[in-house]
Amino acid sequence: MSDDLGVMLRIYAQAGVPEYWVADVKARVIHQMWAPSGLTYAERRVITFGDRVQSETMNGLGVDTAAL
Repeated sequence: MSDDLGVMLRIYAQAGVPEYWVADVKARVIHQMWAPSGLTYAERRVITFGDRVQSETMNGLGVDTAAL
């Protein structure tokens, strides 16, 4: 988990990946990041399992997390 929010986050942001999600099963949340800027993402939010995750970069893409 720490690699996903550390090393991998920096790699994806630097590569310009427009949006990055990380599911933290133990905490029952999804970390959603978008707007890459250097080695990080300028925009972030945490969605609790049970809520809907709506993509910020792909119109119409959303995931219902109720079953997670």
